[in-house]
Amino acid sequence: MTQTPTIQRRRGRGRRALACLLTAAGLLVSGLSAGAPSATAAPASSVGGAITRDEVLSRAQDWIDEHVPYSQSRSWTDANGTYRQDCSGYVSMAWHLPKLPGGGDYSTATITQVTDTIARGDLKPGDALWRRDSAVQHIGLFIRWADAARTSPVVRQEPEDGKFAEEVTWPASYANTFTPVRYKNIVDSSPDPLPGSASYRYNDQQLSFARGSDGTLQHYWWIPGEGTRHDSWGGQIVGQPTGFVYGNQQHVFARGVNGTLQHWWWIDDGSGVHFADWGGELTSDPTAVVWGDQQHIFARSRSGTLEHWWWTPQDGLHVADWGGELAGKPSAISYGNQQLIFARGSDNQLHHWWWINDGTGLHYDSWGGSLGGDPAAMVWGDQQLVFARGSDGTLQHYWWMPDSGTHHDSWGGQIVGRPAAMVWGDQQLVFARGSDGTLQHYWWISGEGTHRDSWGGQLTDDPSAFAYDNQQHVFAKTTDNSLFHWWWISDGTGTHTTSWGGTLG
Repeated sequence: MTQTPTIQRRRGRGRRALACLLTAAGLLVSGLSAGAPSATAAPASSVGGAITRDEVLSRAQDWIDEHVPYSQSRSWTDANGTYRQDCSGYVSMAWHLPKLPGGGDYSTATITQVTDTIARGDLKPGDALWRRDSAVQHIGLFIRWADAARTSPVVRQEPEDGKFAEEVTWPASYANTFTPVRYKNIVDSSPDPLPGSASYRYNDQQLSFARGSDGTLQHYWWIPGEGTRHDSWGGQIVGQPTGFVYGNQQHVFARGVNGTLQHWWWIDDGSGVHFADWGGELTSDPTAVVWGDQQHIFARSRSGTLEHWWWTPQDGLHVADWGGELAGKPSAISYGNQQLIFARGSDNQLHHWWWINDGTGLHYDSWGGSLGGDPAAMVWGDQQLVFARGSDGTLQHYWWMPDSGTHHDSWGGQIVGRPAAMVWGDQQLVFARGSDGTLQHYWWISGEGTHRDSWGGQLTDDPSAFAYDNQQHVFAKTTDNSLFHWWWISDGTGTHTTSWGGTLG
């Protein structure tokens, strides 16, 4: 390959998503078992077979860690196989490519046989930037964008003689001379688990949970071809429940009338609904998230601190206090090997806790702002996003990027309560109860910015939302105390509405 310009270089082990046991200090409360399946690691790819983006990045990092020198005449052998030590050999190794029919590894002249050209805006981690002309013959593995404008890519590559496998940032002027390509057999990795919600998808079913007028936990579900059904899971709860899918199980958590954390779970094995009291003294609705094979719940304690419950298949239930001074319901998300929690503090600023499974334990900071409601957080690519009502009633948007830190802007409007946020394709979607009681819909598209419209209705509680194939679904309690359902389909038919009935409290 030809000489590349002087560019910023960084060596070191990349962040890898782990699913190891939580080691944060805590009090063992009990050995409750929900019959939950243990999480298992995804199998490694086969030569020339489908490969996830996470595995591509892991394989690419290995040569950086092993300090593999550039060479067009030598090959490197490790657990990933034997591959030529130049730029195309490196990408061939990362993609787990087979040898060419006549032997040897793919080159910049032949690697396009296994790739498709894509738009620059569609680049994802594990794709590549390729160039072959009279001046440059090179290919590098795309990792992420180094800047908010998405002009300077972070790339892993074997650069040239005398250098080693490395992660670098290409200047935009150099990167723009390359063609974005995607390996035909690369597949998206399983995303971080979705944050807990009162409504969520289970296989091909749509589920929604709410407090009934009699105080019990009400369960609604829809099955294709069968329509909507409804039953009661009993108990006596306060506020809005939250839940998630865990293997072949549906889990729901809510604050009981006695202030304890109440837990219901349903197993698809004929055993039906189970119940346990996880104790504590909650003064907010709980938030929940799956992290690896663990179940994590957070809520405001009686003393105003962030209380943390977690359950592991190996040793049951634990609880710990993460401190701080909360003013409402927190929001929890899973982010690689981290657990992140956001909450409105007693000072009305956005407070942020995060725990990293690298031995450093629990961290805390403030993202500032002036909130007038509880936050809703989500992961979008490698970014952390948080939405909340500002003290001026507008929808406030905070986001964190690995290379540029925390940012903040306003999406406008006038909302009440806690919004619901979700990812839909490459879009960021937020739903909230407007000050006029209607369902307000915000969405952001890369290159277009933020849009807003109203889906109508008359809400009397915070909405919950999830994606279902090419559809967006939203649920909320309305003025007649029924569970109302909005959905939008990307087939040109637009927004639809119906009532799922019931009498909610």
